[in-house]
Amino acid sequence: MNGTMAAEGEAAGKPQPLLEKRRSKKPSPAELLERALREFWRSQIDLWGLCSDLECPAADVPRRWELFGDLVLLPEGALRHELWIRSPAATTTGSKNAGTSDSSDGTSNIGGSRSGGGGGSGSSSSSDGGGGSGSSSSSSSSSSSSSSSSSSSTEPPPTVWAVVARVLRCKRVARKARVVDNLMRQSAVELLLAPNDEGCGGESLRGWVEVKQHGIVQGFDITRCMFSRGNHDEKRRIGALCQAGEVVVDLYCGIGYFTLPALLLGQAARVHACEWNPDAVFAFRRNLTLNGITDVVDVAECAAAANVTVDADADADANVTDVGETVWPAHARVVVHVGDNRQVAPRGVADRVFLGLIPSSEAGWPVAAAALRADVGGFMHVHANVDVLDGPSGGGG
Repeated sequence: MNGTMAAEGEAAGKPQPLLEKRRSKKPSPAELLERALREFWRSQIDLWGLCSDLECPAADVPRRWELFGDLVLLPEGALRHELWIRSPAATTTGSKNAGTSDSSDGTSNIGGSRSGGGGGSGSSSSSDGGGGSGSSSSSSSSSSSSSSSSSSSTEPPPTVWAVVARVLRCKRVARKARVVDNLMRQSAVELLLAPNDEGCGGESLRGWVEVKQHGIVQGFDITRCMFSRGNHDEKRRIGALCQAGEVVVDLYCGIGYFTLPALLLGQAARVHACEWNPDAVFAFRRNLTLNGITDVVDVAECAAAANVTVDADADADANVTDVGETVWPAHARVVVHVGDNRQVAPRGVADRVFLGLIPSSEAGWPVAAAALRADVGGFMHVHANVDVLDGPSGGGG
């Protein structure tokens, strides 16, 4: 009987409901985004009267991205074609004339009868503003509703960034950029869509994001501080190495990449955190609070209390914080040293020194050696980019 039913179903040529359900596949976020972006591209073609054969550049459409809470971080090469961001808001009113520009920034006029301003001589009744002399007549009903229709018709079209935010269900959109090649290695991420500024102590938090790894909250301004999710296992490993009662010196603290694990995953008694990037220092202090670490002191305050002069311009050989551990309050788990670690790092106090700087921390090795305890020494944890050879002789496979 089962064979007969199967044969009848096959003869009818009708797909079975269960099989049909299995075959239907829900589109992925990447597919949904590509679909929406191609629709937006076509709308831009129509809006600007461009050649319909102008294809959407496939390389511009992102296939992957990173999520940071309500912020999506697009790849560096995403949505680079100028048509994505060409907007009527940047144009002056006038007749639609894509390809002809009379503005200083080279954008085209697209106004005409759809202008949001008052119509002049010869304006039609479809104008959003009131018609001038020679305007065609309209019924009283359409006249009475002119104010409401005007407000809706002058709504600016959605930007491509708003489309991305809608499809990916986020509020903010940013795009990757290469890290600034300077001593501070600052982020150059572009913030493309964000709500109005929100401030904390005068600092803008439009680009503020938070990442939780191993139970540790790491917050930072994505447009100002660099961050890598990929080293989360190394953070845990380094943190777990810190034994009870140990003193740690972190020469390149940043936002607390290794300092926070040393305090929260390890058993470090105290961490001296050195950092000279003010944006990273702001994030680090905030992260200490977010993670419930309150026993924090500033090196300048401690030095003043101990009658020690802190001179940020001092030579590396005349380190002004060479005062051992006695100057720091006993309760302090974190001592923040703001400035160049060659001048502000403590000497002779550390059981461990973190050198978490890439591509190389070699410039900090002498400072790290000087920071180790003079009686028993200690450990230096060096991070750096290295070349991996293909074969035992280095000549390839």
